[in-house]
Amino acid sequence: MKGKSLSVYAGAFLGVILLFFFLFTLLGNPADALSDQRGDQQVLRQLNKHLGWDQPFWKKLLLYSKSLLPFGTNTQQQLPYRWYIKNFWIGLPSLGVSFVYKQPVLYLYLKHLKATLLLILPSLLFALTTALLLAILSVMFQLRSIDFLASIGMALPSFFAAIVLVFISILFFPSLPSSGYIEQFGQWDSRYFWLPFFSLSVRPIAVLYHLQKQSLLRELHQPYLTTAKAKGLSTLEVLVKHALPNAFLPVFTSFTNWFASLIAGTFFIEYIFHWPGIGTLMVQSLLQRDYPLVLGIALCTSFLFLCTLIVTDFIARKIDPRIQS
Repeated sequence: MKGKSLSVYAGAFLGVILLFFFLFTLLGNPADALSDQRGDQQVLRQLNKHLGWDQPFWKKLLLYSKSLLPFGTNTQQQLPYRWYIKNFWIGLPSLGVSFVYKQPVLYLYLKHLKATLLLILPSLLFALTTALLLAILSVMFQLRSIDFLASIGMALPSFFAAIVLVFISILFFPSLPSSGYIEQFGQWDSRYFWLPFFSLSVRPIAVLYHLQKQSLLRELHQPYLTTAKAKGLSTLEVLVKHALPNAFLPVFTSFTNWFASLIAGTFFIEYIFHWPGIGTLMVQSLLQRDYPLVLGIALCTSFLFLCTLIVTDFIARKIDPRIQS
């Protein structure tokens, strides 16, 4: 990847930090949230001074930027994923301290990220596999019914699909719990997994199916596939061995972008099913006015999104050298 592309992504992330911090300052005074609007003015002033919130905007931004650095000199609090050398440490930044949980924001994020990835990764892999199979079947047998169902799936928001699946499970599959997440002794109950799993899979299946089918149809009109057919290869062999590898790049790009989007898009799904991931943590922090946690989740999610774009760009250039030009 060229240095120019990396500088663009770095500039974009700096812009995200400035934008979110500016919006964060518009939410109000953190002292009001900590005191629950019951403290007197003297207490609020002292709390503002302690938090550095009585300073101008640029000083507040500079103060917060210290929590974004992967090194520092404060060794009073020993945190994981950090290496300490006398009065110096290097490792993961804290991104501030949560008002409610009294813990570093980044560690709360990583703690809940496990449950979110447990939901997102299987959903995307299932969506990719299903979309590829449906696209091949649709091209081979010209099944218009799949196009119709995929169009409905594209127009169906994930949270609405979740509500529909909850009603279906109550009527026809009462053994499936409609919400929750149980983990005991290192094992988790898979019954809580299926409803949010299918809710997240519906729309990616539809989008990836349309992309894969259109890419296959474009490839089928290429001269090299006409030659492959003239050699006596079956339609399935032509599709799988020749057309599919060349038609997969747009689907791969969309697949990786969906991974980044679903990290932010699972908020409603996790809240509906009480799944203890990033989405539930974000909603709770908003309701509790835990401003540092809200800001930290937004920054971490944006950072993951940009990292996914960087990896996608790099792999796409390796797959198709034509992108280099």
